[in-house]
Amino acid sequence: MDYIDKIVLWGTGMIGKRIYNNLKFMNITPAYFVDNNAEKYGTYIDTVLICPPDKLGQDKDALVLIACNDRDMSVYRQAVEIGVITENIYSAFKTNAFIAGLAIERNIFDINSCRINKKNVGIDLQNGAALGGVETWSLGQAKKLNSSGYNVGILLGNDNAQIEINNVFDRKHMHNSKDVIEDMKNNLKILIDEGYSTVVSSFAGTNMFANCYYKKINKDIRHIMVIHNDELAYYEVVAYMQRYIDYCIVISSKIKSELIEYGFNTKKIVVINWNIPVDEKERSVNENNPIRIGYAGRITKTQKRLDYLPLILEYLENKGADYIFEMAGIGDYFNELSDYIKENNLNEKVILLGIVDKKQMHDFWRKQDVYFSCSDWEGHSISQCEGIAAGAVPVVTDVSGAEDDISDGITGYIVPVGDWEKLAERLLYLCHNRKTIKDMSDAGMKKMRERNNESEKNVLEELCH
Repeated sequence: MDYIDKIVLWGTGMIGKRIYNNLKFMNITPAYFVDNNAEKYGTYIDTVLICPPDKLGQDKDALVLIACNDRDMSVYRQAVEIGVITENIYSAFKTNAFIAGLAIERNIFDINSCRINKKNVGIDLQNGAALGGVETWSLGQAKKLNSSGYNVGILLGNDNAQIEINNVFDRKHMHNSKDVIEDMKNNLKILIDEGYSTVVSSFAGTNMFANCYYKKINKDIRHIMVIHNDELAYYEVVAYMQRYIDYCIVISSKIKSELIEYGFNTKKIVVINWNIPVDEKERSVNENNPIRIGYAGRITKTQKRLDYLPLILEYLENKGADYIFEMAGIGDYFNELSDYIKENNLNEKVILLGIVDKKQMHDFWRKQDVYFSCSDWEGHSISQCEGIAAGAVPVVTDVSGAEDDISDGITGYIVPVGDWEKLAERLLYLCHNRKTIKDMSDAGMKKMRERNNESEKNVLEELCH
């Protein structure tokens, strides 16, 4: 564990006070707080002084724990600019891992052993039964485990119920208050009571930390991590906690490479691909019909970057493109996008379908000529695989999973993240080159069939052994 002689907390708001209380619970007192709010300088939280960030220039070897919302990493960059040793700056996500790691190492709950049942498996769904790739895959694996005689518990982080959970699975509602110590304590009790022999972590959060503690108190427990998101925070946290992780399942070659870069043991990494049944019937393309472009996922600006779509639509309109754009999903950008469509008289060309039942998605993709995505990041989109398997030609950004499924210029197009104009150009090209759609569609379906020949095994069952 990293030294704790001089801990500095960056942030004095709710998060900062919560981290401070976590440290206090373990009899650790930070040297001081720093904050960007000048009105707080010279004041105290308990007996700990609040200082300006510049003070870190005198303590460049301090361990700086970012204890505030720093999604855009601006505070992290500020600490670097001040001159703090990079290795000593812990991102907001890694700060939680630091707290959890200390708690585990010190065995703060004084638990030294627990009994396990070799047939009991707990699978973490921190976001609840959301309509996402990892949730779909996890529940599919759970069904396979159940049919092999395992007792599967679904560890839900909230009441989200977009996907139906088989009634044969036991449901446990995990604590998700964001207080690392409190959540670890409550969730650890659930794990011990259930006696899971294998626990699966799908998110780098408080459920994972409880699973790590659970592994610490019984070495026979199998702790499996699933990384489905190409985010810095995931790599940081998983690598930091790897001593308590037996295997890490990753869903793309990019994630594997990045995880190794962060120091995770390559021998503990298992790469899987989504195994999606491919249509036997090849596509036909009617030259006289509008090109059909499909999107399926959350309608959001964050990550999915659908704020690029008005720019892309304007480009296509100015070029006289003949298209129909169908979008399945909802999100916090839905209403704003709907207003844009109405204001620009695009109602007949851009169709917002809202939530589409999972059972209907194959038919949705069969109607589309193109699979579209402009995400800033992904893990490995199941929707992308479903689209290709149904014959839709992918036009996507260069996120994790893109190169696993797509040969650029042969089975689809991959463009740099954020380059909305290049996306628009590729769409326009396909509007005017229908034979390319047919050729790419056939090539993409062929590639998916070849990959499916190595049928996905029940990965979790193998690792449970």
